[in-house]
Amino acid sequence: MTQQYPLRILSVSFYGAPVAGAKQFSGALGRQKDYAEYLDQYVVVVPGLEISEEQKTDHGDGLILYALPSTGYLSFFLSVMRRVKELHAEYKFDYIFVDNPHLAGILGATVKRMLGIPLVVNSMADMPHNEWYKAERVMNHFKHFLICVALAQTDFLRVSTQAEVKRMQEHGFPKNKLLHMPFYIDTEGFRRNLRAAGGARRDNTVLFVGRLGEQKDLRVLLRAFAHAKARVESARLVLVGGGPLEAQLTAYARELGIDTSVTFTGAIPYDEVARHFAEASLFAISSLYEGTCMVLHEAGLAKLPIVSTDFAGAKDYVRDGVEGYLAPVRDHEALGERIADVLSKTPAERATMGAAACARAEDYSREYALGHWDALCKRLVEYKT
Repeated sequence: MTQQYPLRILSVSFYGAPVAGAKQFSGALGRQKDYAEYLDQYVVVVPGLEISEEQKTDHGDGLILYALPSTGYLSFFLSVMRRVKELHAEYKFDYIFVDNPHLAGILGATVKRMLGIPLVVNSMADMPHNEWYKAERVMNHFKHFLICVALAQTDFLRVSTQAEVKRMQEHGFPKNKLLHMPFYIDTEGFRRNLRAAGGARRDNTVLFVGRLGEQKDLRVLLRAFAHAKARVESARLVLVGGGPLEAQLTAYARELGIDTSVTFTGAIPYDEVARHFAEASLFAISSLYEGTCMVLHEAGLAKLPIVSTDFAGAKDYVRDGVEGYLAPVRDHEALGERIADVLSKTPAERATMGAAACARAEDYSREYALGHWDALCKRLVEYKT
């Protein structure tokens, strides 16, 4: 039986618009329902990007979802500021949670002062004190300034990987304020999608799944694939997902002379993504930075070897030579060599790596993550009293 704690939490999610539409991306709404079972009250406020009036949905077990009409992050920020005192008067919150350490962190610090309740910042994408994050775009230097301001007001910082725990301690963030808690995907839902997809492995097929944006550093992946293809001529690369760089990356593949071996699917429904996992030979990702990385877990469940840059979530998940291989960020030659190494293995050797990746996914199960959530709730109760 789930332990219930005397906690009433307001969670503000700048990234929660899909949850407002009940579109579960790897179990986003399901995770909120799981968390709510441990609490007296769990109120989640998200942007409603396609609505003109506030919408309130009671999901039971203490979970109430408010979608506020919003046109973007700043609009949502202001909507929350206008609404938060009324919500607090109704629910008497013990804590405010926010889901990023920059703009949401500033919002959380402001609400903390307004309501006199402690602040928990969720930093699940490995942004604080991350040089790769700051280097991604000029705006991120300003966002990092906001992060530092927000963290100075933070009562607890929740991160999803051990690499982030270590870095935050190295930068002087108090150990007693750090909460390590990985999150999890909808394992059963993804397995159902895999079974429904059927399909057979396509030999020497490299798969990437994700948004085609700067963070994923996909020019490096394309260069790495070109390097690997020099060793494994029949290799092909499939990139699943849409994003602002799709046209540029398509042109870059032509420039590298690999366009006939590269497929860009564009954005596709999440239920259809599993088919590409079922058909691939290995999963490759070249991100500059990530926290817990859902696609690595999905690749593991699909029994794929993994080749990844050594961002925080990959360091936690991939053991070199076991589930796959790690390569330094921005090193396309090292990444390409590792991709070619996996493609050059026998099917049996790749299957062994894939089985290890699948077992690793089990290590990051729903039960494992909720054990961390239970421990987090205990800490919050102790801090409150």
